Amino acid sequence: MERAYPDSIEIDDFRIVRKYHSDDNGESCFDWYEITDHSHYVDKFTPAQGAIETGISDSQDALCILSEDVELRLSEIEDALCELSKE
Repeated sequence: MERAYPDSIEIDDFRIVRKYHSDDNGESCFDWYEITDHSHYVDKFTPAQGAIETGISDSQDALCILSEDVELRLSEIEDALCELSKE
């Protein structure tokens, strides 16, 4: 069984021995099980990795925009220098 949260993913593994009770309260049905071999694992790496990848992508986009801006300004400076050298 796996549950995802914004900061982690929780994973529970177990073996079902038997279902020993069921209940219905009119809105929901509930089943109770006897389980064995239960293990619980919390993965905090995968959500953090997604945030890091998003941050890297955003940084790359910002650098691309900055690079385009720098290239435009360099072109303007080159044009201005060219005009000055003609005088």
